[in-house]
Amino acid sequence: LHLPKTPVAEFLPANVLYHKSTLHGPVDLDQFKSNQLQVLKKLTEEEFRWKDTTSDETLKLIEQETSRLQELTVAYETCIGDLTLHRAARNANAIHQRQASEELSKNQAAQKLIRYGASLKLDVASDVCPACMQNIGHSLTDLHESTPHMDIETNIDYLRSQIKMLERDTAAIEQSVKETTVVSEELAKSIASSKSKLRALKSDLTTNAAVSKSNLRQQLQVEMSIEEVSQFLQRNDEQLEALAELSAQFKRNQQSRAALPKEHYSDVDLEKYALFSKIFRANVSSFDYHSAPVKDIKFNVENLLPELDKIELREVYRKDFNERKAASPTSTSKNSSNIARESSASDFVRLIWSYIMTLYETSAHFTVKGNHPGFILLDEPGQHSMATKSQLALLQKLSAEKNLQSIVAASFDDSEAAYKEATHNVQFKLILLGSKAIVPGGDSVLAGAEGEQAQ
Repeated sequence: LHLPKTPVAEFLPANVLYHKSTLHGPVDLDQFKSNQLQVLKKLTEEEFRWKDTTSDETLKLIEQETSRLQELTVAYETCIGDLTLHRAARNANAIHQRQASEELSKNQAAQKLIRYGASLKLDVASDVCPACMQNIGHSLTDLHESTPHMDIETNIDYLRSQIKMLERDTAAIEQSVKETTVVSEELAKSIASSKSKLRALKSDLTTNAAVSKSNLRQQLQVEMSIEEVSQFLQRNDEQLEALAELSAQFKRNQQSRAALPKEHYSDVDLEKYALFSKIFRANVSSFDYHSAPVKDIKFNVENLLPELDKIELREVYRKDFNERKAASPTSTSKNSSNIARESSASDFVRLIWSYIMTLYETSAHFTVKGNHPGFILLDEPGQHSMATKSQLALLQKLSAEKNLQSIVAASFDDSEAAYKEATHNVQFKLILLGSKAIVPGGDSVLAGAEGEQAQ
């Protein structure tokens, strides 16, 4: 008793009590042990008076023990009968519960169909036959019976209540089964002990021994019972100590959790996110992003992604057809626009550029000094027919970062004009791949600040 079912911060082992189930009801375990010690003391005293015991007294004890054995046998048979009834009731409840669950599942499926039909504005969902336009109910028996029937919502509520009632009933039956099983086991032990005592008493009638076998057998049984209780208490004392330690640890954990900051992010974190958002918008603008107003782009600190009106920037709008038609789709001029650049795909690539660059710039900022490795590798950043003006802005930004090593693998659509325009005034080291492989000691040359062509 008094053992908490859930973790508690203050667990006191001294408050836990043990009860033992006996034929006379539950008894405190300490009291049971004390009673057994008194019985053992009484048996020890009777051992010394055995020599003065007459046969008539032994016969009287045999008669008493026989009567007790008969009572125990009747009680055991009654207990076994009750246990059989409890198990039968448990099995019946399980069947009823399973049937109710199946009916509930069927009714819920029918309810979904009715709601789906209502969303499609079907006549059946309104209890109207689509063929004859007569009223129909939720049960087929409505067609031939005049008695009212529950609608499907009421039936579902009824089945749920029935299942809950059966669950409570099953729990009560399970408890009765446990209690009856304990009583039957105690009765079985008592019957075995009574038979053993009866055999010993009958043996005492025909023996000339100085010690009663019945007395010795009872002493042995009592000593075994006391030893069993002592071992049980010893084992549980160890478990209670472990529970007390766990309770103390649980209390420390609660205190540590209470000491955690209430906000998910600290003020320093929020300052970093604000800086990240500011740099991100600047990069987006420098890369010629047009799908949405840059000033309206926000940085979501929950998922660490940019968003517009609480929508992640993955799908963006297109300009009017007349504006897109006025732009040449093949132009590579720095001042011209084209349909490819205005598409959501190319602008999404600009967002990726901005995000990657912002990660480094925020980490390298003097107020942050983060752990960015200082290395960026880009493979074909000008995909989706990206405007060369945007590619030039990206390469210039990469080149301007003195503490950043960046490698860009690009083909520039195999256009010499696009290559020259995208690398104008960019300081870089050119590595020609040749047959799509880096040749040992191959053609690596430095290009000047004017962006002259490397051979």
